[in-house]
Amino acid sequence: MSRLYLILILILASGCATERYIGPTHGRSAGFQIATTNAFSKVLNKISFDLYQGKRVYIEVFTLTERYAEKSPEEEYIKNWIAEKIVQNGGRIVDSETKGDIKLSILARSIGINKTRRDLLPIYYGELTKGIVDLHITAYDTKKNIILFTGDEKDTSTYREAYFFYMIGPFVFIK
Repeated sequence: MSRLYLILILILASGCATERYIGPTHGRSAGFQIATTNAFSKVLNKISFDLYQGKRVYIEVFTLTERYAEKSPEEEYIKNWIAEKIVQNGGRIVDSETKGDIKLSILARSIGINKTRRDLLPIYYGELTKGIVDLHITAYDTKKNIILFTGDEKDTSTYREAYFFYMIGPFVFIK
């Protein structure tokens, strides 16, 4: 009987955790998109857009992500979401730095995920996707050549999926 308990304990204790990199060439999973979007939304909620009210704003975004065209998908995503916030607050977006009153320069130091998988065969399987967004933002007055604002904003979001017996689930938790 004690051997049966020992075998049961070994089976239950055989779980492992794996952290792996999944690059953009594999596509972006729903968990990836949910985690990064929530993290980016949290960052945008910390930023005041009052400075751009009634102003013409030129936006430039820089990231270290792979490019398939002139701009990466992440750069276009950041630019479009920030442009929407500026327009909602009474600003106007222009397509040239010379046409703008303010040049908004955004450096995305990090926008991506960490993914961890946990197994406890055959009872539990779970994946934790942690989205991270870290931005450095600088606003310049294009006419006076002065810095109006500079700041750093960073936040995270987690997306977890859990399955029991590989059939019951997923149980989804977003934070």
